[in-house]
Amino acid sequence: AIAAIGRYDADGDGSLDEQEFERLVRELMAYQEKQAVAAKPEASGARTQEISAAFKLFDADKSGKLEVSEVRSALTKLGLEASTSDAIAAIGRYDADGDGSLDEQEFERLVRELMAYQEKQAVAAKPEASGARTQEISAAFKLFDADKSGKLEVSEVRSALTKLGLEASTSDAIAAIGR
Repeated sequence: AIAAIGRYDADGDGSLDEQEFERLVRELMAYQEKQAVAAKPEASGARTQEISAAFKLFDADKSGKLEVSEVRSALTKLGLEASTSDAIAAIGRYDADGDGSLDEQEFERLVRELMAYQEKQAVAAKPEASGARTQEISAAFKLFDADKSGKLEVSEVRSALTKLGLEASTSDAIAAIGR
């Protein structure tokens, strides 16, 4: 809890106000969601198989590489408006070996980052979910602000995190968030 206050205490007063607490809770929840997804190897394995199948489908000339036209086609079929310059930019960003095309691993990285971006956008596009979450966090803050000071002290932060089910790995989560 002390580490949490140090990291999220923007005004440096040794406690967390409601906005600082909300940031802490949102980042810890995002970290835990990421950990839960990473802990499901079967989902990751199935996703890898799907990406591999898509790569083979988009590799029209069966070269084992996606060239500009194939990347453009793949992006378009993935629901993205993609010009030739977009495809060139994607290759430039994800072509780790510098051969001017994307192999299967490079394509997988591109697809995974696109999926993560789309998931993030979908969550951001749901104001009612975000608003409800903000209301929940605000209500939790008020509940845990035992002395009604408008700030959570170390003991109140510790209690809040424990009751929110975030205490068990708080230090690990905060360390990971800081990376």
